[in-house]
Amino acid sequence: MNTIKYKKNEEYNVAIMDLTHTGEGIGKVDGFTVFVEDCVPGDEVRVRLTTIKKQYAMGVPIQYHKVSPLRQDPPCPYFGECGGCQIQNLQYDAQLKWKRDHVVDVLQRLGDRSDAQEITKDVIGMEDPYFYRNKAQYKISKNGKVGFYQKKSHHVVPLDKCIIQQDPGEDLIKSLEAAIQDLKITIYDETNGKGSLRGVVQRLSKATGKMMLILVWNGDVNDQIQAFAKRLAKENGSVASIYCSINKGRNNRTMGYENHLLYGEKKLVDEIGSVRFQISPLSFFQVNNAMTEVIYQTVDRMLDLSGKETVFDLYCGMGTIGLYLAHKAKFVYGIESIEDAVRDAKENAAFNGIENAEFFHGKAEDAIFLLKERKIEPDHVVLDPPRKGCDEVLIQAVMDAKPKKIVYVSCNPATLARDLQMLSAEYDVMEVQPVDNFPQSMHVETVALLARK
Repeated sequence: MNTIKYKKNEEYNVAIMDLTHTGEGIGKVDGFTVFVEDCVPGDEVRVRLTTIKKQYAMGVPIQYHKVSPLRQDPPCPYFGECGGCQIQNLQYDAQLKWKRDHVVDVLQRLGDRSDAQEITKDVIGMEDPYFYRNKAQYKISKNGKVGFYQKKSHHVVPLDKCIIQQDPGEDLIKSLEAAIQDLKITIYDETNGKGSLRGVVQRLSKATGKMMLILVWNGDVNDQIQAFAKRLAKENGSVASIYCSINKGRNNRTMGYENHLLYGEKKLVDEIGSVRFQISPLSFFQVNNAMTEVIYQTVDRMLDLSGKETVFDLYCGMGTIGLYLAHKAKFVYGIESIEDAVRDAKENAAFNGIENAEFFHGKAEDAIFLLKERKIEPDHVVLDPPRKGCDEVLIQAVMDAKPKKIVYVSCNPATLARDLQMLSAEYDVMEVQPVDNFPQSMHVETVALLARK
């Protein structure tokens, strides 16, 4: 494709056919791909090109000739400026359809699966796709306003509420901003490393209605942050605990590794199904309680446990899946490389009185070998890796263990497709069930069932 004829700031008519994985509309100009902000499939727009590359261009809409029937007015006034949501302008049924189509497309292209359309089920969505998140990471502007980052930038968009949070945050945001001003708290400046407050993390319990606040601080605990915590606790009645998370590093990491309890209870308690979990500041806990339970119910259904099976839960984190399955399994062995998460898993097993679960710290492939030396072998394996997917050595170790079933829980269809291709050497992929764990965003969770050939 000769791109010389396309120039920055030129205008073209573009019909939007699809979406990128980050939410931009995809169209063509004489076969040349153009990515357009704030568009949905079915829009026909006049586009001004802002960036020209060899294989594609990027642009912004300047006039809508035809508005897609799939488009809706975003209910959030900050949509388009705040980077938290990508597709609030797309009707929810269309969001779910796009996510299924995306999973099918990735399985076909990257996983070379001709049966992708057949094995992929419709996405399980939410009845109300708002007010679902149990965690918010609020950023603070230089003038002390609370908000989220603008898309693809570190510019803070101030807001007075967020409609995808369990608690939209109106009262908390007002309280934070007033306290920052009154106590003269300086805001961290990432350009020079100066300033105290880097951000505020809010964790919410669906089960109790309580919240944990984590004040991310560029410095040691001092009288100022103690006064900040005391005031927030007094003004926000649902606060169960407040931590100071010390992060003095010149980095983009949200929280530090050193966390000091300033007020209240050490842990926040939440639940998935009948299992209760104690959550620490650094605990990984899925942000959508309702759909996380749907994911775990799907894992449970696929495994179809009778009480006689040994289950290996790999990349187990704080043990959420393994502990959820323990009531139906003979025994669950969880393996996780993050030591703090393993400690959380053991404490949560004790907290729930679950005695048929054991958790190990280390690489999963090494732990599988050690368990095999103890004559412990899995009937079934659950894989729940991070976005980068499974290590090839681990996949081989799992296949060598010869479980009857593997259930793969994925947050990234691309790495799922890659890993299923390797596992298909010895396993048939029976079903892929997408679940909408993150409505209004481009993310989709998938649960895949594999049976040994």
